[in-house]
Amino acid sequence: MQSILRSVAFLITILLATTALAQNGTVRGHLYDKTSGEPILYGNVLIEEIGEGTVTDENGFFQFKNVELNSRGSLIKVEKQGYFYNAKFVNAELNSQNFTKFKLIEKTSIGFVSSAMGGELSTNDGATISLTANSISDENGNALINLVALETKSKN
Repeated sequence: MQSILRSVAFLITILLATTALAQNGTVRGHLYDKTSGEPILYGNVLIEEIGEGTVTDENGFFQFKNVELNSRGSLIKVEKQGYFYNAKFVNAELNSQNFTKFKLIEKTSIGFVSSAMGGELSTNDGATISLTANSISDENGNALINLVALETKSKN
């Protein structure tokens, strides 16, 4: 009987701990261009751990209503074509409305390099990027044999 009571107490403790980690809340925010400060329209916003996504409106505003949030923080990723993506942990207060801002940096395409042959490309501000032959590989360590697009943003 005592072992059954211990098992029940253990299960109740697990259930309470799980409930404390995942509760519902609302996350709102804005997405801006870092350089101009203008809102980014139709950017993609994703809460990674639950796979819930939305798109910013014409004012760069996004909102997730009544979504499952982790009390230790939820990873939110934002992206828009032509920009480098951004992500951060949002320590959301559970059962409340939470607000956050994201800024994206616009990409500047500087060209293509053959990964098999290597080559050099120059950025708009005069920096040079040099890649030796077969210096770019896939996740398995195999050298790539195709063209690689290089995109940059200078930090002045």
